Amino acid sequence: MCKTQCLLIVLLTNLLGALGLFVYSQNSLEIYNFEVGYISFLLVAIANFLATKKYIHHKANSIYQTSIDKSEKKKNKPSKIISGIELSFSWLRILAYTLLIIGLFILMHLKVFIFWAYLLGISLSVFITILLQYINLKRLN
Repeated sequence: MCKTQCLLIVLLTNLLGALGLFVYSQNSLEIYNFEVGYISFLLVAIANFLATKKYIHHKANSIYQTSIDKSEKKKNKPSKIISGIELSFSWLRILAYTLLIIGLFILMHLKVFIFWAYLLGISLSVFITILLQYINLKRLN
């Protein structure tokens, strides 16, 4: 895995994005919007990854246990709706989305919300997340 390398790439991208935005606009309010968008979406992406990883690990263990215990009757398979609800309502995902909404509301309440800077932070976070996943998948193959 690339934990430290990926963290350094994410931090460097954040720093370069904020520095480029400051050079372009010379306005610190736009950097606040960029940082709130970048960090909050990055937390959402990490929370989604960890929740999905935990869910898959739990399901794999339960399948492994049922294959070992041949004498037990086959357990009822949960519906896809129940599985989706279990996956959607993890406490880490709820916390990440709450932080995203709180950051957005604070920017709006202080009347310093700048849409394009916020969107730039989210877009750069999405781009770097997808790029790191692509690099990690290429490394595994």
